[in-house]
Amino acid sequence: MSALLSAGLLALAGFAGLAAGMRRHQAGLVGTSPGKSAVRVVRLAGMLLLAGSVWLAADGRTLSMGVTIWFGLAMLSALALGLSFTYCARRCLLGLVLTALCAGLLLAGLRAG
Repeated sequence: MSALLSAGLLALAGFAGLAAGMRRHQAGLVGTSPGKSAVRVVRLAGMLLLAGSVWLAADGRTLSMGVTIWFGLAMLSALALGLSFTYCARRCLLGLVLTALCAGLLLAGLRAG
């Protein structure tokens, strides 16, 4: 159960990283327009977090079942992030993303240990 929770939280943080790499959403997350190298780093971090969430969702299951579970988690994470963009202030949204990232990494570390 904790692996699925951490996979969902990492997917949320990964989607936020991809959104922060888009010019349209930079004002909502960061408030300013970062440089091109910072955008590349944030996009890469978002992709790595999404890959890590796929790995956590598929861990201990067949690959087809893990990917199917991950698609459900990714859909819920993207929906939560989209609603947060619409209804939360910037500080609330940034706090949500940082909390999701920290909690996902903590739960993944507890599962591994």
